Amino acid sequence: MRSGTYYVVDLQNPTEIVEDILLNQEWTYQRVSPFEVAAEVEARWGIYRLQFYWQEEYDIFHLTCFMDLRVTEKEANEFYKLLALLNERVLMGHFELFSNDGIPAYRHSLMLPSSESTQSELIEHSIALALEETDRFYPAFQLVIAGEKSAKEAASIAILDTAGEA
Repeated sequence: MRSGTYYVVDLQNPTEIVEDILLNQEWTYQRVSPFEVAAEVEARWGIYRLQFYWQEEYDIFHLTCFMDLRVTEKEANEFYKLLALLNERVLMGHFELFSNDGIPAYRHSLMLPSSESTQSELIEHSIALALEETDRFYPAFQLVIAGEKSAKEAASIAILDTAGEA
């Protein structure tokens, strides 16, 4: 997925830092534009697609972690209930369902300071948090999509399982 297209990017652009982190992790990635990087990560429950976007005019860095799940219209109502229950438990960021394709994702945005070392730390922590939160609740999402549990039951199981891991 590594692109053959190279962009000249300002040193203040955190997508440069993202590329360094992804290279160090040996994760497959592609620079989509001077302000956007996409990556694939093999995680605990599947392959997640990470999307990083730098909104320069506001100094805001966006991270989205797409799951390899798809929610149909039939499952959407119960899935939205699950999102509401789980988002109460998420430390930072939130889970959402993209209505155009039914793909659930974790999203987090943060304002980044101009210091490159601080940016690097914040980005690394944000990536780790995105993967941890997605792994933490992925089984609950699967249970609702499969119709095996209600949103309330799946949320209770996920919360009990994660409490048991602490």
